Amino acid sequence: MTPCLTELDYPWLCLHFESLPLEVYTRGLAGTDTPVVVTERNRVAWLNDIAADLGILPGNSMDTAYTLSNSVSAFERDATREHVAITQLAGWAYKYTPNVSLLAPHSLLLDIRGCLKLFGGMEGLYSSIVDGLEATGYSALVGAAPTPMAALLLARAQKTYANLPEVPLEYLDVDSHIIDALGQMGISRLSELLALPKSGLNRRFGVFFVDYLQRLTGERPDPRKFVDPSPHFFSEITFPGDVDDMHALVFPMRRLLGELCSYLFGRQLATSHLTWQFCHRSHPPRLMNVYLASPECD
Repeated sequence: MTPCLTELDYPWLCLHFESLPLEVYTRGLAGTDTPVVVTERNRVAWLNDIAADLGILPGNSMDTAYTLSNSVSAFERDATREHVAITQLAGWAYKYTPNVSLLAPHSLLLDIRGCLKLFGGMEGLYSSIVDGLEATGYSALVGAAPTPMAALLLARAQKTYANLPEVPLEYLDVDSHIIDALGQMGISRLSELLALPKSGLNRRFGVFFVDYLQRLTGERPDPRKFVDPSPHFFSEITFPGDVDDMHALVFPMRRLLGELCSYLFGRQLATSHLTWQFCHRSHPPRLMNVYLASPECD
């Protein structure tokens, strides 16, 4: 996670999980040297550092990837798994603020006005989020700004709010054909776009594009619907291959237990019963129920 904060305490914080399609598969690995790729339309779209070091590139076919290494673990992108993960992360973020908004497919928006004092300001909150995400195996790009859309833009571009006017248009949350059309007009940065008359932008690109720009700059309100996760915890880890050693389960099980403890602590809850499910590609799932003498949260 790379910080994108300034000394100012802005009201909106965005966590953008750019590598979520990959990390839903890799977060259960500890110190592995396994190259992992996630494909989309039969092409490599996401890959871990091990795969990149072997020379595998985004856009490569799997034939090319296997030519470079026959030990590559490949997964097809799973949008359903990603949605489950980002929903779980929204519940995880609830311990920082109850005002968490899910922005599909890979972002969370946190209204942090009411929790900054609790964490000693923006830097304290940021440090706590870094530590918490590291324990889950996910990583996020962070942006802070006065508006939700500006926070998302800064997270994606990895810029501070002071540099907002210089953000390249490719990071805007709009259709690519609009970015291409603006590029043909010689417009490449946000400051150049905002200098154009809104009436002309409205005629050429439509009311929704202008509405987006006005919400980004704060000219128009941008009310957010906050998630209210029910007190139900579910999390999973997928292995890149068969597990034939019980010791290989220790790290992922500890990670899942850590997530459960964090969830319970953030919600001020406790439990006396948890269920483990072990799935195999060739056999029915096996359940293991664990009962505690009294409700616990750690």
